Amino acid sequence: MKAIFFLILSAVPLLAAPPKEPSVNRYRTLWTDSPFTSKPPPEAGPVAVNPFEDYSLGGVTKLEDGYFVVLLNSKDPEKKQLLRPGVKSEFEVLDVKWSDTSWKETTVRLKRGAQTGSISFDDSQLSLKAAPAAPQPAAQNNNPVPAAQNNDNNANNEQRRRPRPRVVVPPKK
Repeated sequence: MKAIFFLILSAVPLLAAPPKEPSVNRYRTLWTDSPFTSKPPPEAGPVAVNPFEDYSLGGVTKLEDGYFVVLLNSKDPEKKQLLRPGVKSEFEVLDVKWSDTSWKETTVRLKRGAQTGSISFDDSQLSLKAAPAAPQPAAQNNNPVPAAQNNDNNANNEQRRRPRPRVVVPPKK
């Protein structure tokens, strides 16, 4: 009886289906909710662009009905924004904070759409660009002239005549 029972038990694995590979999603909860793993970084939303970081203050003047402001674009130096009182533009002057110590520390608060920001003077934008260096003139081949010696002939410091350059003509063949 034991032998028959043993034969039946040994034949059962032959009738079973082959094992299946477990699904990867089976352990997903262990990966995502485990206290021993770090959470993935949150999805980055749209990056807020600061419209004021491309501009620096070029000048500001108080007028009767507001402020006249010059904005310099740091990416394109040819592009300037002039903000005049009473003239519609993309920027609106909210406030000007004058500095007591230096005009370079003056700041202007601006509004563009729903965003507000401050702009101040930038020394790199205000300074003039250096002119390119002038080309150096070509070096001249001047033969050195011997210095005047203090001989008896030159005892009274009179000017010596400059010697003529010696030209040697090659012989004709």
